[in-house]
Amino acid sequence: MIVRQSELFLRCAGPWLCAIIHYDLTERGRRFPAGAPGVAARTIGAGGETSVSETICPDCGERNSGRVEFCVACGAFLAWDADAGPAEPAAPPARPIPPTVAAPAGVAQPAARATVPVAPAGYPATPPAASGPAAPPAFALGVAAPAPRAMAPSITGPRSAAGPPAPVAAPPVAAPAVEPPPPTESPCPRCGVINSVELRFCGKCGQSLRGPRTDDGSVIRAAPAPERLPWWRRWFRPAENTRRAARLAYRRSLPVRYRMVRWLWALLGLGAIGGLFVVLGHNPVGWIGDQWANLRGSLVQISNVEAVGEPAEAAVPDFPAPNLVDNFANTAWAAQWTASTASNPALRTCLSPTSPSPAGLPGSVLVLLDQPATVRQLSVAAGLSEKDPQRPRQWRPKTLQLAFSDGQCQQVTLTDTADLQPLAVEPVETRQIRISVLDAYPPSSDKPLDQVAISEVRLFSRP
Repeated sequence: MIVRQSELFLRCAGPWLCAIIHYDLTERGRRFPAGAPGVAARTIGAGGETSVSETICPDCGERNSGRVEFCVACGAFLAWDADAGPAEPAAPPARPIPPTVAAPAGVAQPAARATVPVAPAGYPATPPAASGPAAPPAFALGVAAPAPRAMAPSITGPRSAAGPPAPVAAPPVAAPAVEPPPPTESPCPRCGVINSVELRFCGKCGQSLRGPRTDDGSVIRAAPAPERLPWWRRWFRPAENTRRAARLAYRRSLPVRYRMVRWLWALLGLGAIGGLFVVLGHNPVGWIGDQWANLRGSLVQISNVEAVGEPAEAAVPDFPAPNLVDNFANTAWAAQWTASTASNPALRTCLSPTSPSPAGLPGSVLVLLDQPATVRQLSVAAGLSEKDPQRPRQWRPKTLQLAFSDGQCQQVTLTDTADLQPLAVEPVETRQIRISVLDAYPPSSDKPLDQVAISEVRLFSRP
């Protein structure tokens, strides 16, 4: 029973299956004909010219109208078999005519060979009959062809009775131009570095030196490098096709009202930051100036400084304390000093400028500032000036102790020279400084004086 049903189904469905298969094969043959990957249908127009009416894509089967290079449906390349049209037939080369050379006088010229002219295609085989008596044909048997009339050759000069004709000089032939050898190096269009012609990219900046090649072998030259603008022009005028340029174009496209609101918010933000500095007790302008001075390391001398001896009676006559800050190298401050003074341990005690000096200690100097300042550097000239004859007889300070008004103390060491010595100190905001001598260089003379002197002291801070 099942076999009979199968046979009945095959008998009924067979014609329909055959029709479907036939239609599928016909459609595939229509869409994918045999030939090149891209099939172009051509039509012949008036005058025998051919034109492409449509091009079939080999990938998707889409019919593209006209001569196209890429499929409009899938983007496949269709110009693989593009032809350049029928080429014109080349003209046949001209047949060279041998020159005619005149025979010498008294020599008989041989009879010319009889030739039968051959008419080219498209012309009658026999020339039209000329008026007058017909000449006997040159190819008749037993009849000799008449000797041609001798003519002067075109490459010889005029005849002369004395001898053969004089030859005419041939025209000069220009030598072929010698092409220079191809260059082996070329500069980079962006950075100017010399690179070999075999390189495709610059060895310094990576600029492309050779573009890709087309189907006919020609080289596609790379586009020239864009002009590099200065940094200030790049800041105010960013390059095209960048995010900064897009943001700038967007901001400029906003209405004036929105742009003014943006500027107003920016000004309010700056004002809030300045008010916060004022509330905290800092000057924003001064803070910015101090940071700039710290970056550059700028220092200026502190002016309006006074010096007072402590105690006042400890100073040596003719060497008062104000000479220490008068900015003159030929004046100095001096106090009593002996060899036993340096070994006194009480000198190592940090004594505040506001505290009175205890009895038994050598004199010190109080440097007073008209307003608080942050001292960052100290310049000291130890001893008398180099030209003073009393310098070898006095003691020269070696170690100084600096006591500031906030209770801090720092020690600095000097060299045995009369020049002004810059000494860096830890930044301290102070209004008074006590300068005390802890140690000194001994006199170099055989007649020493029990005195220690300092010619100059200068204080420096940020602008």
